[in-house]
Amino acid sequence: MLLNGRMTEPAAKRYGRVKLISRTMMHRLATICVQDEIYAQRFVDLGAAKDRIRITGTMKFDTAQVSDRVKGDEELARELGLSNAGSEKLLVCGSTGPGEEAIVLDVFRELLKQFPTLRLAIIPRHPQRFDEVAQQIQIAGFELLRRSTKQLPQPNTSPIILGDTMGELRKFYSLGTIVFSGRSLVDLGPRQHGSDMIEPAALAKPVIVGPYTNNFAEAVNRLKAANAIAIVDDQAGLQRTLQQWLTDDHVAKELGQRAQQVVRDNQGATRKHVDVILAQLAACGFADQHS
Repeated sequence: MLLNGRMTEPAAKRYGRVKLISRTMMHRLATICVQDEIYAQRFVDLGAAKDRIRITGTMKFDTAQVSDRVKGDEELARELGLSNAGSEKLLVCGSTGPGEEAIVLDVFRELLKQFPTLRLAIIPRHPQRFDEVAQQIQIAGFELLRRSTKQLPQPNTSPIILGDTMGELRKFYSLGTIVFSGRSLVDLGPRQHGSDMIEPAALAKPVIVGPYTNNFAEAVNRLKAANAIAIVDDQAGLQRTLQQWLTDDHVAKELGQRAQQVVRDNQGATRKHVDVILAQLAACGFADQHS
């Protein structure tokens, strides 16, 4: 069986070059569970039998916890000197990749002219880049607070926070006013197209992504269909959207609420996969042994 199946367009082209081998491989699969109709058709085009395909959605929605707050976020706010009263707006850029931090810093510099109390949190995807990104921020002329130091900053002296600890990204999302989901604005190669935008969506945060999100294609499609995510092409688009949302937070909040509802509506794929697996086991005579 194939579970939570995807077939991207580049992958389909590669398999298509060896269609005889691909067809033989597809025929060995008793059941193919795919995330959406587009992936289903690509499997069929490569030789999979239609009656063996099940559209079960993506299990990525099931890992997200739908809530309004995250345990420990208030402690994080205190340790970073963030206002609990909501007077400060926080832009959270999560799971960023090379090249994106420079774009974000340029945009942030422009936004400060209109929103002088805005703060920025950057959380790079890979820990080995923490020092590199810290240096980038300082070279750009900004005061920096590294989360790992746990030193409470003086008011208004550290507009930028570097999230250089592990396991706290969701807390940052919980505190954020707006979230940019990284590895999506710069083309870092197919294996790094997109980071998990479902987690901030599950917290009702307005989320912005770039054009490179193939690894989360179904999630983005569902959010896009509900007008529950902003997709920008470049730095100018990022700055324009942030300005709009910071100026009219009602629009941003409504988008975040829609995003959270999309996550709710699309949970349950894991249960569907379990049902398919049990049915296949029963068809093979294992039902009694595994009941």
